[in-house]
Amino acid sequence: MTTLKGTGGEAALTALGFTRKGDFYRHPRSHFLLEFPHGPLAVGDDLIRSWSTARRDDEVLYVLSPTDSCRDRLASFLFWNDFSGLEQALAVFHARSKEVDLNVIEDWCQRERHSQKFGLFASRIGAAK
Repeated sequence: MTTLKGTGGEAALTALGFTRKGDFYRHPRSHFLLEFPHGPLAVGDDLIRSWSTARRDDEVLYVLSPTDSCRDRLASFLFWNDFSGLEQALAVFHARSKEVDLNVIEDWCQRERHSQKFGLFASRIGAAK
């Protein structure tokens, strides 16, 4: 397990070719960013209680589900009007559409008082509500 608490985490990522950019780590051969958020992990007011697990030999990687990843990226659009977050949420949706629960996202947007922004997201994926 890699953690940034204690010693060695940053050095291990650097040895793998990652560079730090603010709170994220980038790798030149990947479109994905690494982030080690402080807990408890949440999207808006919703605590994340489950996640996806990828295993390879003795390695284990815990990642947000596609639905929660979409909500996480949408959060920057909902709360800070960051349209790059909307674009990232759309990219997650298009990459994993069969695994994204739009009802969960719509309910969450309503609880966060951003139904209109969900409407824009839904229209962009062709699921206008």
